Amino acid sequence: MLARLAPAEAEWCVENFQFNNLFDNSKAKEQLGFRYTIPYREGVRRCLAHLDATGGIEDCGKHPFYDGVLERWANALAGL
Repeated sequence: MLARLAPAEAEWCVENFQFNNLFDNSKAKEQLGFRYTIPYREGVRRCLAHLDATGGIEDCGKHPFYDGVLERWANALAGL
């Protein structure tokens, strides 16, 4: 749907999500002894802190195009 609403901007979505994106680390656990050392919530907190500190979080207000996509998406869903 997104690719039909904004084909040029969503091209990466088509490429990235056309295949299964599930990853399994069971072999790493089995063969390498991999174990999680950081809980999920802490990992997310650290990731967001890093993105914030390095300017990796964009100001969506600088991209009005996104609002247009969301509006078109809502209109398309309403028509279903």
